[in-house]
Amino acid sequence: MVRVSTKAKRQTDGNPGFLTLSDLEQSARRRVRPSTWSFLEGIAGEGRTFPANHQAFLQYTLQPRAMADIAEVDTSTTLLGTKVSTPFFICPMAGQGLVDSKAEKPVARAAARANLLGVYPFFSKCSMEQIAETIDKVSPTCPKWLQLYVLPDFEITRDIVRRAELAGYSAIVLTVNDPVHGVRDGQILSHFGIPRNLHAGNLERYLNRPSKMIDQSRGFPVTWNIFNRIQNLTKLPIVLKGIMVEEEAEQAVEHGARGIIVSNMGGRQLDGAPATLDALPNVLKGARDRIEVFLDGGVRRGSDIVTALALGAKAVGIGRPVLWGLAAGGEAGVAKAIRLLQEDLRVTMRLLGIGLVKEIDESTVTKVVRQ
Repeated sequence: MVRVSTKAKRQTDGNPGFLTLSDLEQSARRRVRPSTWSFLEGIAGEGRTFPANHQAFLQYTLQPRAMADIAEVDTSTTLLGTKVSTPFFICPMAGQGLVDSKAEKPVARAAARANLLGVYPFFSKCSMEQIAETIDKVSPTCPKWLQLYVLPDFEITRDIVRRAELAGYSAIVLTVNDPVHGVRDGQILSHFGIPRNLHAGNLERYLNRPSKMIDQSRGFPVTWNIFNRIQNLTKLPIVLKGIMVEEEAEQAVEHGARGIIVSNMGGRQLDGAPATLDALPNVLKGARDRIEVFLDGGVRRGSDIVTALALGAKAVGIGRPVLWGLAAGGEAGVAKAIRLLQEDLRVTMRLLGIGLVKEIDESTVTKVVRQ
C-alpha cells in the first residue's frame, strides 16, 4: 500500500489535488513511490511506442464549423448494442491496488455513476463478483466487460467465463498480445516487484492447483484454435484486444469475434510497435465494417477522442488517466478525471459544430503534412 501524508489523505475527500487534465499526471506522481510509478508508467525497452501513441494524434488537425446551429451536444453512443454516456470506456488495468487500498472498487463506482463502460482486469485485487456487486449497487444497467487471459489450465479459463456470465458481465475481452511480458527497463531499474497476492482476486479459489497453472507472471499464447474453444464456452460476445494488422482483423471477422480493440498495451509490450492510431486504418480495412473496432493508447483529451472516431473507431479506451485519477484522489479523483474528459469532449464537439457522436466522420479531421 502506498503511504501518503496527512495532507495527501485529505485530498482524497472530494479534493483530488488536480484542476485540469493537464496537471492530472503530475498530481498522481507526487502521491506514489518511484518504484510504484515505474509500474504504472511501465514502458517497454527504450520507450519508443509509448510516446508514439500520443504523437500520432498530432498528425491531425480538427476542422471547426463556426456557423453550425448546435444548441446541445449529446455524447451518448452504443457499444455492442448497449447505450452508454460517452464514446470512451475504461481500459482493463492491473495494479489498481498499488495506489488505493480499495483497488478496483473506486473506479467501478465512478464508472457506474457516469454510466461509463468499464472493462475490468483479469488480474485484479477484487474478484469479478465483488466488482460486479459494486457496480450494480450504483447502477444495475451500467455495462461491464471482463478482460480474460488464457491460463495453461483450461478448466480455470472455463470456470472464469462461467463466473463472468453469472456475475452479469455482458462481454469478454480476450487479450491476445501478451504471450510474454515486455522488457520494461524502468521497472527493472527501480527493483519493482508485484506482491504475489495483489492480483489474486479472480484466482483465489484455484490456489490449490499446481502453481504453474496460475502463475501470474507468465502469459500464454492465444491462437485461433484457443479462441474457438473459448467461443464454444459462452454466448457472450468476445472482443479481441491487441489486434494490430489487417490480416488478423479479417480472421477475427471470419472466426466470429464481435469486436476488436486496437491496442499495443500502452507501449508496455513490444517497443517499436506502431502507434494504435496509425494501425487503425488497416484494422478497419480488415474488419470491413462487420464488427466494431475500438482503440486505446495515447488518448488524453476530447480532441483525441474525436480524432479517433473520425478515423473510424467506434470508441476509445482510457487507461493511464484513470489510474492517475485514482492515485491522485481515490474515487473522487477518478470521478473528476472522467468528468473533465467528458466536458472536454463536449466542448470540442461544440466548437466543431457537431451535436451528435454519429456526425463525427472523416471530414472532421485533416492530416497535416509537415516538411
